[in-house]
Parts: sequence; C-alpha cells; structure tokens
Amino acid sequence: MFERLKQLFRDELQQEDQDEEAQLRLALAALLFEVIWADHQIDERELEALKRGLTQGFGIDPAQVEALVEQAHAHIKEATSIYPLTRLVMERSSEEERRELVTQLWQVALADAVLDKYEEHTIRKIADLLYLSHADFIAAKREARTRLGGDS
Repeated sequence: MFERLKQLFRDELQQEDQDEEAQLRLALAALLFEVIWADHQIDERELEALKRGLTQGFGIDPAQVEALVEQAHAHIKEATSIYPLTRLVMERSSEEERRELVTQLWQVALADAVLDKYEEHTIRKIADLLYLSHADFIAAKREARTRLGGDS
C-alpha cells in the first residue's frame, strides 16, 4: 500500500513537471507570436521563422509545433497583457535562455525583411520584462541578423 501511494505521488509530480513544461512552451510560442501580431499582419515568412525558432531554438518537437502555434495565436487574441508570459519565462528559464528568446524574437521580426516599429517596440518591451540589458537587446538583434545571413 505504501509503495502504491509513493508511485501515485511520483506520477503526480511527473504530471506537474509536464504541465509546467507545456506552459513554458506555450509562453515561448505566444511571445514569438506577439511579435508577428505587433503590426496586425500575419506574414508567412514570420510564421515560418516562429516555427523554426520553436524547433531549432528551443528543441520543441516539430510534430507539436503546429498545435502550439494555434494555441499561441488563440492566447494572444484573448490576452490583455504579456506580463504573465514573461513572468513564467523569468521563473523557469536561465538568462542564456532568455537571451535566446530575444534572438528568436528578432529573427521572427526580421524574417520578412521589414522591421516594423511596433515589432521593435514589442521586442524591447519583452526584453525589459525579462530583465535583459540594452546590450543584450542589441546583441540579440545582431545575432538574429547574422543567423539570417544579413549584416550586423
């Protein structure tokens, strides 16, 4: 009986870990989608950059990306603030992971070769809420341009 209770407790903890991971994945996808939606246009090149960012930048299984992008889009439509998303990322990510997120945000914004002022403002706001310095903000932009094959 005691072993069965221990196993149930372990299973519950494992489920909580999986739920936390799913929440973090949704937060990352929603923040990336926030940049796409900043200019109120969904460009296919930006959408593809978002999907690449989730799979290559954050190691999310490509099979899960489509559903995750749909969830992120729905979340952004309903959300009144990005603060809960950035708070979640702050709580569950390292500084290096947060820098990578900002680089991915830049890659999404630059994917269509047009940097809209609202996209840049959104990235700045997210970087600030993630407590990243201006130097990190600029370095992430340069890194994104390098990854996209552009000049820094």
